[in-house]
Amino acid sequence: MRTILLVLCILSVTLSAKAQFGKRWAAGNYYDTVGHKTAGFISWKAPEKLSKKPGDHLFFKSNEKADKNKIETSQLRSFTMGKDSFVVSQLKELNYAPVLQVVMDKPIKLYYWSAEIVNLPFAVLGAVGGALAGGTVISGMSSGKAYFYGQNCNELNTLTNKNFVDVMCNIMADKPDVVEIIKTKRFKLKDIDDLLTYYNTGLMPKKSQDDIY
Repeated sequence: MRTILLVLCILSVTLSAKAQFGKRWAAGNYYDTVGHKTAGFISWKAPEKLSKKPGDHLFFKSNEKADKNKIETSQLRSFTMGKDSFVVSQLKELNYAPVLQVVMDKPIKLYYWSAEIVNLPFAVLGAVGGALAGGTVISGMSSGKAYFYGQNCNELNTLTNKNFVDVMCNIMADKPDVVEIIKTKRFKLKDIDDLLTYYNTGLMPKKSQDDIY
């Protein structure tokens, strides 16, 4: 797995968001680094601006009326908010924004990442620049969004237009009808939300349905 390539799309690809990460409270659980589960209410949103130190955090309350506690992602393995599941990657390329949403929990998993990247520390820009294969570091870019895939959140590759068909056919192999449509290239990376809707519901989104005719 070429984990170093995961930084490519962080700075160079704009995608439609799979989930809207907002500052809200939801019933959920968090798992610490040894797997201990704690239930309560959790609030987390994708970083609006990457800090000068690695890591992220969430807020936790044992019940709706309890005081909130700040928990650093360095203390976490994963957490849930309602129906949404998130994992904390240990990859150094993501250490300033390590939280990934689990979009599809299959043998090959699909993850979504989003974070603002303004004022990215110089040292991080250098590391990202070294990871780019012929790409360009754009230090003034205001946001980054990407989909990643891999067997776990520490072995990641970036989902791109070039590998989209092969990767998504592999991930969605349990639904042959969906795979056949993917092979026609009716869905592209920019249409991934429509593809996920079709996979989960069996209903073709209107725009994609219109493209058939």
